[in-house]
Amino acid sequence: MNLHPIVLWHLRASIHSLIESDQHIQDYACSIARELVQFVLSGPEALLDAIYSYNACDTLRNIPEILHILNIPMLRMHVPQINQTQCQSNQYLAREVANLIKATEDAFSVQFSPEAFIQSIDDYTKMRDLCQLAEKRVAQGLLSFDSFCRVVLSGYFFP
Repeated sequence: MNLHPIVLWHLRASIHSLIESDQHIQDYACSIARELVQFVLSGPEALLDAIYSYNACDTLRNIPEILHILNIPMLRMHVPQINQTQCQSNQYLAREVANLIKATEDAFSVQFSPEAFIQSIDDYTKMRDLCQLAEKRVAQGLLSFDSFCRVVLSGYFFP
């Protein structure tokens, strides 16, 4: 699909005010949601091609409705919050994943490739391994925590 996901999380260092997000989200809501909405609304219009969300919490569940003004695809998936021993959710989750793939294909006129998906997992694993190596260097005193944070947070926005 040649899509490059970025994680819009831990944005506090990139957010200097919450003026725009506070027009849509109450100030007592979680800072993750408020910072995410501020980042997206205050960034350049062409910054994101789509937003994927899931039902992590009530506030995050409502973000697609808040960000509909951006006129970009809002790809959603509902992850069941159930006890696996009490309910079989495998078929439901399989349908949710299939619907997400179809919505992504439709939004970007692309075809899902299992091989490319596996490659993206491998790439993500390499990135996480490098982050863990850098964390060890911080623990050993070979890299400053400030430098580590700056590089890792900057890397979130690179394809």
